[in-house]
Amino acid sequence: MPFPKLSVLGPGKPRAERITCSTSTDNTGFFEFHLRINNVNDNDSTMKTSLVLLSAATALGMVSAADSDVILGVALFGRHGDRTPKILGNTKLTALGKNQVYSAGSYIRNYYLSNTSSSSLTSDATISISNLEIQAPDTSVLTQTAFAFAQGLFPPSSSIQTETLANGTEVSTPLDGYQYPNLEGIPSDAPEAYINEGTTQCPQYDLETEYYSANDVYTSTLSSSQSLYDSIAPLVQGIGGWNSSTINFGNAYKIFDYLNYGSVHNETIASQLSSETLDQLRILADQHEFALNYNATDPAYNIGGRSLMSEVLTNLNASAVESQKISYAAGSYANFMSLFALMNLTAASADFYGLPGYASTFSFELRAPTNTTTDPASMSIRFLFRNGTAVSSELTAFPLFGGSEVDVPYETFVKELKTRGALMTTRAWCNACASHASVCTAFLLDYDTNAYMGREYPVSPLGAGFIGAGVMAVVMTLLVFVLFSVVRRLRGGVDKLGGGRRGSFGSDETKVTRVGEMAEEKV
Repeated sequence: MPFPKLSVLGPGKPRAERITCSTSTDNTGFFEFHLRINNVNDNDSTMKTSLVLLSAATALGMVSAADSDVILGVALFGRHGDRTPKILGNTKLTALGKNQVYSAGSYIRNYYLSNTSSSSLTSDATISISNLEIQAPDTSVLTQTAFAFAQGLFPPSSSIQTETLANGTEVSTPLDGYQYPNLEGIPSDAPEAYINEGTTQCPQYDLETEYYSANDVYTSTLSSSQSLYDSIAPLVQGIGGWNSSTINFGNAYKIFDYLNYGSVHNETIASQLSSETLDQLRILADQHEFALNYNATDPAYNIGGRSLMSEVLTNLNASAVESQKISYAAGSYANFMSLFALMNLTAASADFYGLPGYASTFSFELRAPTNTTTDPASMSIRFLFRNGTAVSSELTAFPLFGGSEVDVPYETFVKELKTRGALMTTRAWCNACASHASVCTAFLLDYDTNAYMGREYPVSPLGAGFIGAGVMAVVMTLLVFVLFSVVRRLRGGVDKLGGGRRGSFGSDETKVTRVGEMAEEKV
């Protein structure tokens, strides 16, 4: 059915539009977008307002009496800001991008830490390390995103850590009271790295997504969109080796990513690329990336979101059990899109079919009748999303799982995520991916060597190269022993995972560490 969609044109270009769209799905589970763009004059404030408020009005109409509840804690997730294009390699967060994420942090501070906010978590806006967790994969773009967000969330304060010396001199921290929240960088060789990088080193995901290019929806879009890509070919010819055979829908995201960056930072591209063309390229990128990260019938496509569910539940549990007030995790658009689809947010708003804007933030609130409530049966979860950082964009509640209420009982929420395939342990992820990453070595014998996630092979991918199960068992046993010995020597025999804070990640099944494996950031 037709729906409006907020424009996400990249940094510095807030602009209203209406996209008339219908979606359909075939028996392979892929969605096809049928789109028509009606341009809206930038001075048409009526259209801008209606687009911004439509989803909000729909969602707020479903807010229940639970608005009188208190918020025990929030699990926040955010996308990075403006960055250099992926096709150029060595991606970096730009100064504009850092400001966007800083702005997102400031917004959340005003929303959850202001004494005057109805959603305030506390009257004390200073940092309590025991009540805060900020984390990101140990990569340049996402680590800097987490830092910039923290700077906005906890700006300098002259009252922080002021000390009086023996001679009577008062000294505060540098930069007029700069605050130093702890940031947990998760290296790619950590057992819990799969949470934010669920599709990395995941053969099952790679195998299944190869089928997308053979799908009728893909081939139809490839053909129908070629004239558009031909029209912008002069702007991207030769970039990253692109030529006439690769400037097409198959590279929809990377092409949009490059031109979106260029429309802001490159005068030549900005002068030659119309906003309407960029809109159409974005829509095609939306379709391409949604298809690669969600499929209604094949759970392998959904591994990014299923992995992220573990972080959602872990952080909400920390709020329920350990009184953690705020957690924030910087992550990739791909995992976010997958999570949104798995939670059926596309039924609440068609915005969730598209790429989230730069520095977008979403929040899971743990709510209860009083701040002393300890019974999970009395708690509920509310999901809120803010698309980008435009002044007009607000944190808005949306119903989950195709329901009509924005508050979901906590126990129902946990059950729903698990029913939708949440991967709660490293073992579960390794098995779902049939991954050969070294962190999975201890679990390789769990895999079914005759079947590979439901697809039959003459020789299974796992068993290839081995002669007989007996030889395989001996080899894997020796490998496990060697890896354990190496890891213990390198790390002094101790595998520290945040003091066991992550529950299952501190168990025996996660004590083999990946070494030296790094995959491309999917951000």
